[in-house]
Amino acid sequence: MDIGLNIDKSPIPLIWIDTSIVIKMAKLKVEEKIDKLEKERAQYLYDAIKRKTNNKQLLCPEADQKEEYDVGERLEEECRRIQTELSLGILMKHRQSIEDLFIDKFMRAYINKEMEINISYKDLFYRDPLEELEEKISKKFVISVDMFPPKALITRRKKTKKSLQRNLEALRKRNITTGITFEQQLETEFRGTLDGYLLLLEKFLSRLEKGQVLFWDFLGTTNILLYEKLWNNYGGQPPGLKGVSQFFLSDYFKQIPKIEIVCHLYAKILTGAVPIKSGDAMDIKQISTILPFFNFIITDKYMKHVIETLGYHKKYSTDILALKNFNEIKLFFEKL
Repeated sequence: MDIGLNIDKSPIPLIWIDTSIVIKMAKLKVEEKIDKLEKERAQYLYDAIKRKTNNKQLLCPEADQKEEYDVGERLEEECRRIQTELSLGILMKHRQSIEDLFIDKFMRAYINKEMEINISYKDLFYRDPLEELEEKISKKFVISVDMFPPKALITRRKKTKKSLQRNLEALRKRNITTGITFEQQLETEFRGTLDGYLLLLEKFLSRLEKGQVLFWDFLGTTNILLYEKLWNNYGGQPPGLKGVSQFFLSDYFKQIPKIEIVCHLYAKILTGAVPIKSGDAMDIKQISTILPFFNFIITDKYMKHVIETLGYHKKYSTDILALKNFNEIKLFFEKL
């Protein structure tokens, strides 16, 4: 069942650049050795984004890349500063908050049997980014306050990143060996969202019974319990987790853009011939959040190939480019 989805895109183009590009810009700032061609491209991008943003022709908001800078524990201050300079301090909501918002919208539509849903680029921001851009440009300086996470959290993120990469690569190899198709993996991905939440809740309740609850166990239950509360408040039937589970398995849930994209991207890379890289999971999380609303995404060559193979660049009228496609990138900025 196809639901009518109306997406309001920003009248000023929105651009997202891969973390690796920001790191190249940081290397330029601290005068680290860098390949001549990469140096020229990174400098051009930095200058072009700043110039076009100050001319109100472009907006490059801050996303969740800080998590990657912190895990790298190298050039993180320079990366944060560059992101602030390019965005003028205009900040997006965290990707989980955005996902929660869209689950809320689509859940209400499912309960009320609505066949048309409206979403907007403004849903990604704390306030209207175009109004904020006007304010930022009128001022002489930008104030940005950063809170660096504690060492324990950085260590946990590092371990999680490495473990996730190993597990995904092991799964990809197993899928190739056993002949799992893209379609089969896609169904697993859609079902896995619900199964993951229920597993975390089961783990929490088991630890609670034994008096062994950890902070991370509690944190893992907040999302599914939030969805259950929303479901009951909206009068969803049947009440409780049984009803929430039905929504998670419905076409409404599968057509939430972020969910649809993340599941398709994972299904594609987990049945593909290319080994999983350490940054793939984070790229998928960020790109699936912004792709329907942004006009321009610069990512790595393989992720560009995967997105275009799935046809999302056409579906959402979003240009997907890799730094290697530099002539196309320059053409984009010249056309603004």
